[in-house]
Amino acid sequence: MKLSLLAGVALASMLLAAPEASASGYKPYVSVFGGAAVLTKNPHITSTGFNTYDLLMNNPGYIIGGAVGVDWGNQIRTELELSHARWNSDKYHVYCDCEGSVYNGNSSMSATYLLGNVWYDLSHSSRVTPYVGGGLGIGWANVHAGIDGGPVDFNASGLAFQVGAGIRFNVNDHVSFDAGYRFKDIVGLNYSSNVPEYTLTDTSLASHNFQIGLTYQF
Repeated sequence: MKLSLLAGVALASMLLAAPEASASGYKPYVSVFGGAAVLTKNPHITSTGFNTYDLLMNNPGYIIGGAVGVDWGNQIRTELELSHARWNSDKYHVYCDCEGSVYNGNSSMSATYLLGNVWYDLSHSSRVTPYVGGGLGIGWANVHAGIDGGPVDFNASGLAFQVGAGIRFNVNDHVSFDAGYRFKDIVGLNYSSNVPEYTLTDTSLASHNFQIGLTYQF
């Protein structure tokens, strides 16, 4: 709860502390994006019995989202982003006092991010604009584990952040396409469960995200 409150204060401060606009003035914009999301590790679950489990989410998931922002005319953009990622699995690995085995079971994991971002455009003089930046905010994580003794649902929230880079391709004064990479993470997670005998031990949810997007600038 404290982490979420701190993230909210930091997010609001980031967006309210707008940089000084250039003489040409600022330009608001909206954007949408989507792409592939790759988890850095599989969710790990323990039980009060002898077994522990890994949900085998080795295949990429997806991420979709949108943002509203302002280009301040001095190579700096600030924005508020809402995005959602999801991963699925049909197998899990069981570790026990005998031999570990892989079993079938439908599981899923999702993450929702509310982030205040700051991006720095490395150039404003051409149709191709590379940029770098990142953001800070709040994240929510949900896991549905289809394991023996389940299904089990886990929920948590925590401080979220991202860092990234990309390239914008400016079609005209209003429309641009974007291709970029984001490293996203939610930290300080303390999952609650609908089945107390099971605990999801991970305290962070990190992923590599490769996305394309479309921006309309007013």
